[in-house]
Amino acid sequence: MQDNATPNLLTDKSSNISAIIQRMIKSGFSHEHFWINEESYSRFTRPGYKTWLTRNSRLSYPMINATVSYICKNKHITYEYAKKFGVQVPYTKYVTPEARINTKEQEELLSRHKRLVVKPSDSAQSRGLTLDIATMDGLKGALLYAHEYSREVLIQEQVYGEEARFIIFEGKTKAVLLRQTPRLVGDGKSTVRQLFDIENTNRKNIVKSVVPYPVLSSYMIENYDPSYIPHNKEVLELSRSTLISGGASVYNIINKIDSSYIQIAETLTQYLGVDFIAIDLMMKDYRAKASKNNYVLVEFNELPSLKFCSSCRDGNNYNILEDLIPLVERSLKY
Repeated sequence: MQDNATPNLLTDKSSNISAIIQRMIKSGFSHEHFWINEESYSRFTRPGYKTWLTRNSRLSYPMINATVSYICKNKHITYEYAKKFGVQVPYTKYVTPEARINTKEQEELLSRHKRLVVKPSDSAQSRGLTLDIATMDGLKGALLYAHEYSREVLIQEQVYGEEARFIIFEGKTKAVLLRQTPRLVGDGKSTVRQLFDIENTNRKNIVKSVVPYPVLSSYMIENYDPSYIPHNKEVLELSRSTLISGGASVYNIINKIDSSYIQIAETLTQYLGVDFIAIDLMMKDYRAKASKNNYVLVEFNELPSLKFCSSCRDGNNYNILEDLIPLVERSLKY
């Protein structure tokens, strides 16, 4: 790679590293990028501060220690850690090439849980993930897919609910970002087709999101009668995706969620001893108080997407860089 070639992530002004570069330069740091074995790196320097060197594709924040990083990256460790503090986690079977799961065990898991999830133990951004597995063929295919991204794979019970990301700085929750699956909500008057068209019109009018909200494809309502009129507030889920690119919507619900979930996330953060982390929980109803049977931990995330915080559909965005950059600066200060 030529020394003067610009990495793709640096040309994408909304990428994590691009956003950080802009703010670090504004704070008086110098920035340079270079290549090692076809991978781009960034280095930040400023007199009186330690140097921060990171890969551009997967940041390594200077305030995250190696132990916390290990716990975050390995989901089976995450779950074992959380269970020690009474936090609810999904039933999980840990599979490695050395500890394979035989056909009988697979059949028992499907019989017991009806629906399963398979995910790589140490992957991110839904790579290698398969949801709603209900057959042996589906389970076998999902295991092969997950092993493409990680030698260690998790088989979990499928848990239903709404997923939210808690952004926590220095022990305090600064935002709770609901990742709502694509859906139509009935008004008692409009048909499925009309609701679908209204939804797409509303998506075209979203202007304050860093991540663009795509127009939904018509295949997403193929399982519904287009002339059906849903009842008022009846929810028709169009897919299980929690990605904006897959049709999901993001809302900052920090002022709407029951405080018991915030307490759970902040307690976990306290035990980890970190100043910055994202914690994902799945909840049956985020307005109801947390109990043994209505929520589970999804994962810890040491490298949450920054642009995700500025992509709330209702415009209630959270400027994460206002908290992140000062924390980075303090960790680099001699």
